[in-house]
Amino acid sequence: PPSVEGWHYGPEWVNSGLLMTRTNFVADMLSETDRPGVRTIIDRVGGAASSPEQLVDSCLDLLGP
Repeated sequence: PPSVEGWHYGPEWVNSGLLMTRTNFVADMLSETDRPGVRTIIDRVGGAASSPEQLVDSCLDLLGP
């Protein structure tokens, strides 16, 4: 947690600075295709997605709601 109060939530959790930080973190994690979890996603989604929208939908299905 960022402080003794714990994790932030609501508007404090989602702001332009932190949203970009979180986006960059996910991009860094997913760009390392040797990671077991990333490799699993790639193997499951494979070439099944015929459009960018289907690719995103397939990834979200694997990552959860």
